[in-house]
Amino acid sequence: MTNSSRRRCVASRLGRLALTALLVLGATTALADDWLIRAAHWHDGEQDRGAGRLKVEGSRIAWVGPDSGPLPSGDDVLDVAWAIPGLIDLRSGAGRRGPQEEASEVTPLVQSVDLLDPTSPDFERCLRAGITTVAVEPGNRAVVGGQVSVLKTDARPLDQRTLNPGAALWVTLGWESVIGNYAPRNFMPLGLHARRPTTRMGVASTLRRALELAEPMSSTEQAVIGRARSGRWPTFMQARKEVDIRTALGFAASHGLRPVLVEATEAYRHVELIAEAGAPVVLGPFYGQPRIGAEFWEGDDHRLATASLLAEGGVPVAIGTGRLTDPDDLRTAASLAARHGLDDDLAVAAITRVPAEILGLSHRLGQLRAGSDADVVLLDGPPLSPGSRVVGVLVEGRLAWSAPSLLAPASESTP
Repeated sequence: MTNSSRRRCVASRLGRLALTALLVLGATTALADDWLIRAAHWHDGEQDRGAGRLKVEGSRIAWVGPDSGPLPSGDDVLDVAWAIPGLIDLRSGAGRRGPQEEASEVTPLVQSVDLLDPTSPDFERCLRAGITTVAVEPGNRAVVGGQVSVLKTDARPLDQRTLNPGAALWVTLGWESVIGNYAPRNFMPLGLHARRPTTRMGVASTLRRALELAEPMSSTEQAVIGRARSGRWPTFMQARKEVDIRTALGFAASHGLRPVLVEATEAYRHVELIAEAGAPVVLGPFYGQPRIGAEFWEGDDHRLATASLLAEGGVPVAIGTGRLTDPDDLRTAASLAARHGLDDDLAVAAITRVPAEILGLSHRLGQLRAGSDADVVLLDGPPLSPGSRVVGVLVEGRLAWSAPSLLAPASESTP
């Protein structure tokens, strides 16, 4: 059998696997399998390595190397234009349903995974966009909102694809943590929003009391705060305006936090300060004009060159979609960052390697290397090109999604 016919047989085999999975499981997933992927280009999370081969055995990458020498006999070969690590959305709202918790300003025990609908179509949309891992925030209506959960996007049961239900503590500084609150002056309170904080000063005071365990909390809640203060656990701090960025970094320095600045719209104003603090930045969503209230109030001074300026200053940069953004916008945002000065390799790293490092999962995610999870995105062109399409996605060796064009069965007359 020729290489060409072998590849067509692989396409037929992929089709059967995908169809069986759809009929039996009712979702786009398939059993783990062994693959030899031959790519005209492969990006390992660090840089474009040119033509190469990747061997997938079970749920792990067995080896990677240049595309040279004869093909191993007996291996099914899948030819693609580009192969890159599975994308990681470090700020996702995938699967989150229902209103946000607003009964208290300090809710450290809330875990995002408990709020998710595992059957949500959001996860299939993520797969179609090449996103294999998401970090889901617990909500930003409280000052201390809870814990960020990290999970894969394939269709396995939620407990099997959850990597870490409590990967980071979430803190919100700025307008969204006080939205709706009002001070009960000269009249009887009419609801749970008749309370403080109502200003940035009040938010800072509430956060200080929480970090210093002055807020009424259970021993379990105190343990969560103590873990964040130990510095062994990242604290995601949503801070758009420069004043909130300074506040976040100040609290991190005074209370031993390991800060990760989220959204950070005006981070370009304090590149040196952020670099000195050693704080990674998660940018996104990217937009031309503000779309919602928070962006009008705090995101109106947006700069598409922020990623480039931060990287030039030595700040690790990741990119997320934001809660209201389509998953397809993750690669689009990376492309925009590259168009406005960010190095192409760093733009790819911002949606693969850097998020994995921030989450402490770089031994499993974000790179194509031996021993890593076999989370691989296959494309028909360069990952940052707006015309390139995702044509296949592997999650831990399983064919989680593939484009119909790849599943055409081989012709019986093919030699």
